Order: sequence, then structure tokens, then C-alpha cells
Amino acid sequence: YSWYSAVRVPEGDNSAVPADSMGYFGPYVQGICPEGWALPTMEEYMIMLAAAGGTAEQIKSASSLYWMSGYEGTSPNSGFNARGAGRYDAVYGQYKDLMLYTNFWTVNDGDSPISAISVYVPYICGNLEADLSIKNMGFSVRCLRKR
Repeated sequence: YSWYSAVRVPEGDNSAVPADSMGYFGPYVQGICPEGWALPTMEEYMIMLAAAGGTAEQIKSASSLYWMSGYEGTSPNSGFNARGAGRYDAVYGQYKDLMLYTNFWTVNDGDSPISAISVYVPYICGNLEADLSIKNMGFSVRCLRKR
């Protein structure tokens, strides 16, 4: 998904702001998620990582079907089960890096009108990182249930 489609704003409209929904704990961005679910903020991803044990390996799938051999996750018990989905590179118009890493969009804007923040899960590094990304790149999404 591009960031635009993930948060449900017109594709390429850098002035559009995602619509908030109201939940028990306050506003959230539903985006493409089903009713009662929302796209996470960067802060929510950090909370999930901490709950899973603190490293990217602990949210990655343990299967070599989804990550380059030798770089699978170590603890799929977190329930996150990230897969090395790669990305769609809008600059080159092609899919890249399958089984090497994955990015998940957050609802957070970046430092320019064409960028947003994604969560980067690499195959070789134990850290989950915030990544400043161009909004028309194709990344994965993860929805959180809002109670």
C-alpha cells in the first residue's frame, strides 16, 4: 500500500489529512483497516516491540519461507509474525527485496509533505527502526484493534 491508500487520502495529495475516528481511548486513524481497527502510530509500534521482547527478531516469523535463510525470527510467540514482504519501489516501478526486509506504514507524517514514517524490520539487524519514507512507496500495513 502507498501511505495515501493506507490512511485513505487521495493518492498524491500531500495536503490531505487522514480522518480521525473516535474510540474509547481517543482519536485514531482507521484508514484501510476494518471497523474498530486502526493504523498504528510509531509510538504504538514501539510499545508492541517492547511487549514482544525488544528486538526485531522477536516479531519476525520463524519460517524460512518468509525470511532469508538464517535470518528468521526467534520468537513468533509475540503474535506479530512479521514477514519479509519487501516493498514496491515507486521510483523504479518494481517490487524489491522480498525476504530481506519489510516496512509497515505508521500514521505519522515525515519531515516533508511527501514523506511519512514507516517501521523498518531488517533481515540482518536486531533493531526495529523508524524510517523516513516517500509516501508513494508500497509497504505493508498492520492494523490494531481499538477497544
